[in-house]
Amino acid sequence: MSISELEQFLDTSSPRFECVDDPPQSPCPMENKSKDPIINSTTGERVCPLCYISLGFPMERSDSFFDDDEESVESESDVEFTYIAEGDRIQETTTEQKRINDRKESFRKSLRVMSQYDLDFAIFASNENNIDTAMSRLESLEKSEEPLFVKTRSVLLKTVAVLSHMRKEGMPNQTCIKALGLKSQNLYRLTRHLEVLDRPDIESGVSREIDFISKIVDVPSAVATQAIESYERLRPANSVISETVRAAAWLFLTAKASGVKVYKKDFYALPNVSREAFNKSLTTYEEQGNAYIEEIVSDEL
Repeated sequence: MSISELEQFLDTSSPRFECVDDPPQSPCPMENKSKDPIINSTTGERVCPLCYISLGFPMERSDSFFDDDEESVESESDVEFTYIAEGDRIQETTTEQKRINDRKESFRKSLRVMSQYDLDFAIFASNENNIDTAMSRLESLEKSEEPLFVKTRSVLLKTVAVLSHMRKEGMPNQTCIKALGLKSQNLYRLTRHLEVLDRPDIESGVSREIDFISKIVDVPSAVATQAIESYERLRPANSVISETVRAAAWLFLTAKASGVKVYKKDFYALPNVSREAFNKSLTTYEEQGNAYIEEIVSDEL
């Protein structure tokens, strides 16, 4: 078009204003003002009710919807208004709303990449209710100045972490994480921190790791609970310092004893779990006598 959409809305009597409805309406309802535009109460965007062309986010003159009031005259460049359909009131579009909307739009651009590498996660992440919930949780974490979420600057990383926690099935797969330009170790740290915040009932660091890792490697929740309870009762010694590695090894042995198919390669792929450390931790547990794990499992089943 030869003039901007905003200019067309502010001056719809312009001879260059063209209706894009099919077929075009003559005269255009925006030109003769026979119809009101559709107003998005959240963003303030104005849309033609017939052809749905965006009319932008115009700054309304003080007398557009109200009688002249000399005491409230303001420069139209100073204030941005959102029109409520009945014309009862005008609501300011807050900075917070704009930030959330911008974040949503930015996140949606990553969904195409997600769908190519982890369709299940992409389907969950593309749900509007899930996006809204994730953005609200992220705002809450930042407002409360949760250190990890304040320190982390990447909005995409933080959003994927919140969605991973919400999904209760772990993070996206490693290929997807790399394709998004994220580091699995950073994503793991944020997602695990959310588990800690939401599960204050789990006191042991190793038990927290067992709970979290079970979702990543797809171990049934009943088996994960079993591993946590048995670990808390026995508190077995281990030569490996890392709680993540010790948790992974204990979960692996418990799952095997329960008859669940688990593979070492899935545990090797966990952030902060090396092949050498994992196998060393397994050996330490097994040297203490793997029978007690099988006995506990058989009793609880």
